[in-house]
Amino acid sequence: MFSNEAGLGSAAIAHATARTREPVSEGYVALLEPFIDTAVVCTMTALVFVVAIPNLLDLYLLAPRIRQETLGYEARIRERLRADR
Repeated sequence: MFSNEAGLGSAAIAHATARTREPVSEGYVALLEPFIDTAVVCTMTALVFVVAIPNLLDLYLLAPRIRQETLGYEARIRERLRADR
């Protein structure tokens, strides 16, 4: 998965066919596209990590307790089912 297609060549073809009065401005646009695209995608990825990792760490630390409580409920349900028979 690419955040941009820098280096693949298809953007150069698209920019080459652009009709503009100032070709230099088209060149600036071509230069800025990978930078902006990468900056946005990398920033969004970093934000996902910053938000998700503490929550995942909390879940990891709570997993044994959650498992223990779940097993406790399972044992209680089995006892009730045996008592109902």
